[in-house]
Amino acid sequence: MERVERQHAGTGPRVPTRLGDVLYLVGHDVDSGRARVDAAAMSLGLSAAVLLELVGTQHVVVAGETLFPIRWHPPSDPLGHTVWERLAIAHSRPEGPGSVADWVRFLALDAVEDVRTRLVAEGWLIPSRARRRLGGSRTAYVGRRGTTAAAWPPIGLAKALDRGLDALTPDEALLASLASITGLVDAVPVLRWDCAGRHHARAAYERLQRLGEENAPAWIAPTRIADGTATGRPGRVNDRADGPAAPVLWQVAQVLRHTETAVGVGILAHR
Repeated sequence: MERVERQHAGTGPRVPTRLGDVLYLVGHDVDSGRARVDAAAMSLGLSAAVLLELVGTQHVVVAGETLFPIRWHPPSDPLGHTVWERLAIAHSRPEGPGSVADWVRFLALDAVEDVRTRLVAEGWLIPSRARRRLGGSRTAYVGRRGTTAAAWPPIGLAKALDRGLDALTPDEALLASLASITGLVDAVPVLRWDCAGRHHARAAYERLQRLGEENAPAWIAPTRIADGTATGRPGRVNDRADGPAAPVLWQVAQVLRHTETAVGVGILAHR
């Protein structure tokens, strides 16, 4: 997840590989810049994607219902760095770092803008002034002319789903799960009309949940703070904490589960 781009096999163009970036491009029409699903679902999905990027690189750990930063050195990605730093600051407060559900909702407030800013900074999207039907104009963020890179992720996801559930890579399974949770499978034309394997998106999510349950930790060690006393909180906060973190599959399943709940109850997260 640290790499910014890769060359697709075959004739596919070079595309972003960070989960949040790819989900944004699946969830937006890069010709008009418009989101394909409602603001709340898109915001929550991108919030989860950014958290899952950090879980995947082991900069953040899910322990019980709580999120913790677990490395002294923050991520090199500016967005990941910002989220990691927020978690570190929250952990230093008496009330603790907050639950997975709280962080999914909180980060969703700015998730669309944050991920879009990263895509613009790395050259995948460019701002463009678009006229409104009733007068005035708005800034749309669209793909660069002369390249299909920004438009490729929905096609790539459709091709991955058509290969079958067992052929999905871990990154593809995460993307498919978030596409299912946020409703993108029913909103993206290439998935809705041209993807025979679209049902594999929900199946990927259900498999991750099942694998998460199978990998549920039997115990989670207490964390120790600087003075050496046990905090009573589960998990580990940094590289000096006691005991191993819960299996990554279990952590991933928790983030996805809380995201599905937030989307399902219609929490308005976009401002």
